[in-house]
Amino acid sequence: MSRKLYALGLCGSARCGKDSFYFIAKKYLSNLGYHPYRVSFADVLKQDVNEFLLEKTGINAFTEDAEEKELIRDFLVAYGTKLMRRIDENYWISKVEEAIHFPSRLNTLPTSIPIFTDVRYLNELKWIRETLSGTIIHITRAGTLPANTEERKNDPILHLHSDLHLEWKDFKNKKVGGDDRRAVEQVIQKCLRAPSARRQHAKTIAYNRKI
Repeated sequence: MSRKLYALGLCGSARCGKDSFYFIAKKYLSNLGYHPYRVSFADVLKQDVNEFLLEKTGINAFTEDAEEKELIRDFLVAYGTKLMRRIDENYWISKVEEAIHFPSRLNTLPTSIPIFTDVRYLNELKWIRETLSGTIIHITRAGTLPANTEERKNDPILHLHSDLHLEWKDFKNKKVGGDDRRAVEQVIQKCLRAPSARRQHAKTIAYNRKI
């Protein structure tokens, strides 16, 4: 018997496939009658500093230009982690709550499922699990390494505390295919079968992409 799915939190190193997981999961869950939507801690950080960046540099914090992204990357990390998290480690959790109107949205539309695509710290993981009764999924992909010292420090901790794990080979330049979709759907099915969202450490799903 399936249970209600309340929230999902995705963690893993940069470029491991969290956004790819989200787009597959969104389609699959929509077909099951849920209303999944993306939530990003990075988005609220960028919103916090966007006006300042535009005024001082002319660069939009949400830029997709690779050169501009590289220019502002250190600033975003310094502001988000070195400054605001030191002042209040739950600052970005509070900003996310404000941005997406928890808990009113979940009460208005009970089938809503926020999917957090960039869980990077243990307090964020615990908030999703304990406050939203969410399930945490750790994703790894062959060929990807932690992008910085923060990831090297925190990713093993997140892996240890995650409920489910998805491992897949390098996508390289290939598009996401049927095997990828089935792997994500298997993870979602495990979420729906789990008797509780709280610390259900399921067996790792080892998925080898066929190339």
